[in-house]
Amino acid sequence: MTMNGGIHLFKVLDSHGIMGLLFSTFIEVIIFVWIYGLGRLLNDASEMSMHFHPRARLLAQGLFRYVIPMVLLVLMVLSWTAVAPTGYGQDYVYPPSVQALGWFLELNTLVVSGFLYPAYAVITALVRGLRGAKLRHVLLEPTSAWPQSKVETRPEDVDKERQN
Repeated sequence: MTMNGGIHLFKVLDSHGIMGLLFSTFIEVIIFVWIYGLGRLLNDASEMSMHFHPRARLLAQGLFRYVIPMVLLVLMVLSWTAVAPTGYGQDYVYPPSVQALGWFLELNTLVVSGFLYPAYAVITALVRGLRGAKLRHVLLEPTSAWPQSKVETRPEDVDKERQN
């Protein structure tokens, strides 16, 4: 990025990087809210001494379940439909090989994070003989190997927290 072509590489990455980020963020929101569970996520935050007012929990549920996924979905659709050739300034449009490199980088994020990794997890579970409800449980439910923490709070930590 410190050579003369750095700005051109930056322009290609800048114009072709947003779709993969939006898709990854959309998938993360769906996984955390609908699969892991928003209630469980908020309870985990409470374990870390982040206590929420019941109204804040209700607002978070509405935002994370419906508003944020819809906004991300609209942004993805708009960014996919408003595609223009990548160029530098108003005058120069990059050649087709550079356009192809940009699309490769962008689609690589979508294919690997959105399709190949989940496909690998499903195929691995199917090869191990898992089917039906057991397959769903193994793929979508937290395991006992990662239990909720049972951290003991030391009295001196509570005193420090009260002073702050």
